[in-house]
Amino acid sequence: MKPFKVRFRAYKSLIYNVILFIISAGIIFFFLPSERKFKYEYRQGAPWFNDDLIAPFSFPVYKTQDELKSETDSLAKYCPLFFSVDTVALEKSIKALQKQINNSISFIKNQHVAEVPPDYEPKVSLLLKRFSDYLSNGVLDTAFSKTNMNRTVMVLYKNMATEYLGKEIPEKKSSRYQFRRLYQSILGSHVWVDNMIKLIPQSFTLISTLEYDSVLTNMNLNKMYDEMSLTYGLVQEGQRIISRGEVISAHDFQVLESLRMEYTSKDRNDNSQIWVIIGKIIISFVCAALLFSFPIYLKKLLNKYNAKVVFITLLSMLSIAIAHFASLGKSAYIYLVPWAVVPIIIRVFFDARFAILVYSALVVVMGLIVPNPYEFVFINYIVGVVAVFTLSNMYQRSRIFLAAISVLLTYSLLYTALALFRDGDFNSISEINYAWFGVNSLLVLWSYPLIYLFEKTFGFLSDVALMEVANTNTLLLRQLNEKAPGTFQHSLQVANMSESAIRVIGGNSMLVRAGALYHDVGKMNMPQYFIENQTSGKNPHEKLTSEQSARIIISHVNKGMELGRKHKLPKQVLDFISSHHGDGIVQYFYRTFINDNPDKKSEIEKFQYRNETPSSKEMAVVMLADSVEAAGRSLKVRTPQTIGALVEKIVDGITSTNQMRNAEITYKDIGIIKEIFKKKLMNIYHIRVEYPDIVSDNNDDVEKNENE
Repeated sequence: MKPFKVRFRAYKSLIYNVILFIISAGIIFFFLPSERKFKYEYRQGAPWFNDDLIAPFSFPVYKTQDELKSETDSLAKYCPLFFSVDTVALEKSIKALQKQINNSISFIKNQHVAEVPPDYEPKVSLLLKRFSDYLSNGVLDTAFSKTNMNRTVMVLYKNMATEYLGKEIPEKKSSRYQFRRLYQSILGSHVWVDNMIKLIPQSFTLISTLEYDSVLTNMNLNKMYDEMSLTYGLVQEGQRIISRGEVISAHDFQVLESLRMEYTSKDRNDNSQIWVIIGKIIISFVCAALLFSFPIYLKKLLNKYNAKVVFITLLSMLSIAIAHFASLGKSAYIYLVPWAVVPIIIRVFFDARFAILVYSALVVVMGLIVPNPYEFVFINYIVGVVAVFTLSNMYQRSRIFLAAISVLLTYSLLYTALALFRDGDFNSISEINYAWFGVNSLLVLWSYPLIYLFEKTFGFLSDVALMEVANTNTLLLRQLNEKAPGTFQHSLQVANMSESAIRVIGGNSMLVRAGALYHDVGKMNMPQYFIENQTSGKNPHEKLTSEQSARIIISHVNKGMELGRKHKLPKQVLDFISSHHGDGIVQYFYRTFINDNPDKKSEIEKFQYRNETPSSKEMAVVMLADSVEAAGRSLKVRTPQTIGALVEKIVDGITSTNQMRNAEITYKDIGIIKEIFKKKLMNIYHIRVEYPDIVSDNNDDVEKNENE
């Protein structure tokens, strides 16, 4: 059981990352389009660069979206309007009118206003029936507008539909005149009739009976939509669609679009479906391998920094998911997504080269999902590169605004250039896309809170966080300056030397500075035992044995780690504290011990640091700068020659003891570091290069030249 646990720990990182790789491939498989991909790329107005295209099967030619929209708008504009006669309101209005007529006739009889004939009731009943028949044909409250005067109107009455034109439907005020015409023709011209009409208010004859039936109107409109033809032609199997070199016209483009639609939606047999799934699986694993390849090749993250692999994978899968959902909507939504945020965030936690490589792979994968893949990959790749190079650092707040402006300008320029290249006409440019670009660039500003979120989630360090840590006003550095001022000055010099070197050989200069400032923080536990803090001339080591002195010197690493953890320094900075001496030897006390005890050379472990050696270029530079700067203080004669010899000796001594074995640093880098350290030490000690004497037969000429 124990050997299994040991083996599991050894391969734990690899197992986790294999699982992560399989999950990534599965996510990519899920978001890849399920339909078959049309293998041709084409655009209207451009030549057809492929071989002659012959129809592989018969297919209909679909109408364009503009044509379909025009037809649906026309249907909605001219479709019949359905109205229903309100029979309840009609009967109620007729009864009210009848009651008013009876009351008027009773009043005339009682007041003897006029003689009412005894046979008036059949005539009044006929009047009401004729008026009811008129109203049952339909009367509107107000007349139709001019645009609907000739529109078809269907009037429903007792499950019967009668077709009219809009101008044929009378309005409410016409019912008053119709009632007058009817009573004149049926009742005649008599005094009692005139008096009866005067006693009936106009409101009893101003009647509307039609109600708009939106349900039937919409049902009929939807039926017309369903019956509307989506095609306007048919291409037969074997028919030539377009020839090589032929310019793609609007009709050719629509035929090609129809073929693409039929090709992607055409039913496949079971065997074909299986092969499609197999191809999709292979593509998914290839895409996942592409995304994982850069961490493996450039940073060896699979063996060291699992959190960073998870971060890269999470960011990639999130981008692919967003690309999938954005592609489901309008094509313009793709421009709304701030893709430049991805390389910006990667750049903050890694370097520009790594950010561009990962982003380029991600853009290629997303090109399999989004519409117009060539345009998407071309524009967004360049925008991402511009954003990365604009954002040279994050500790200057103006940089993120410059990146946002650069994204806006690059999007606008590339979109305009592609539109002109594609169509050769400014009219083809959609102004709304520039608004999308503006929103996109504003969303780039969200990089700041996202960086903070990822920083806290994955334990990363951004330039902003490093700048805060490297601030000499932090509590720990103030305490170091108060308790061990010599060590503090030494740390400042090491930071300056390390930062100068890392800027030339390449690396994170902010991380180097922070690490250098804190690397000796453990010395403030017993500052008097370190020579840079001994101002009184007394050395407490004189009262100690070599072993005791070495133990105190070595302890400053562990004390520094304790202080660093107490003050919650980031792990990346703590690594500088633990590695700046590696597993080297406290040479002074070891040599003193050997001189006093030549027979005890085997007890070297008492004088050896027990820490990890530098694992990065930045840690290696701090180790070298620390030793060189400390040794420079012991020089009694400081000349360019003595400083050069010292730097060579110290650096070669460290490399010869294999302290650089785990650091990503080359011999060329070490050579550059030596020259930079020599210049820095000469600047620190204000040493000027000696001018060589010029051997000449005429000393007067030499003096003359020097005076000049």
